[in-house]
Amino acid sequence: MSATQAKKKSIYGVHPGVAMTQKWVAELKAKTGRTLEEWLKLIKKSGPKDEKARREWLKTEHGLGTNSRPRFVPPSCGRLRRRNVLRS
Repeated sequence: MSATQAKKKSIYGVHPGVAMTQKWVAELKAKTGRTLEEWLKLIKKSGPKDEKARREWLKTEHGLGTNSRPRFVPPSCGRLRRRNVLRS
């Protein structure tokens, strides 16, 4: 393929769940005044140590909703959220 030829568009798109998360991260600063990285730094510096307490703190002190809090807390504790993909 020559450099002047246009790249062939993939028949595959971004998974809707991935696209939704990308959109959420992109809009976070406009909605909350902080980027994801800024939120994680704040949580690690000022937030409670316990995960459950962190979720409650984000709700009461910062007004974050049910959909936002679970996205912040596991990474702020140094782990990624896991889901059971395979079920028997």
